[in-house]
Amino acid sequence: MLHTVGGRATPHTIEELVMLREVGQAVGPGWQIVVLQHTQRGNTLIQDRRDPGGQPRPHAADDPPAVVTHDTAVLRAAPQPTGAAVSGLVYDVTTGPVETAAKP
Repeated sequence: MLHTVGGRATPHTIEELVMLREVGQAVGPGWQIVVLQHTQRGNTLIQDRRDPGGQPRPHAADDPPAVVTHDTAVLRAAPQPTGAAVSGLVYDVTTGPVETAAKP
């Protein structure tokens, strides 16, 4: 599990995943990344901030499915780590279900 501030996929997140993949290769094949957001995320307090590249954030923090869809696309487009299945889920804290926002 990798927890990021605001739960977003950033260049730093990708660097950490590459490092974890290298460590995990000693365990064996197979690699899955699951982006999981919940509906009461604290980063709604920082939704007006810009991303690490200085650009406006592409999706409002109050739209977890859009955030998950965007971040899974960012991870899939990254040149590293290779061979990873990426999926995305949203957990509704109030009602309990987990919905798939991006299939692997």
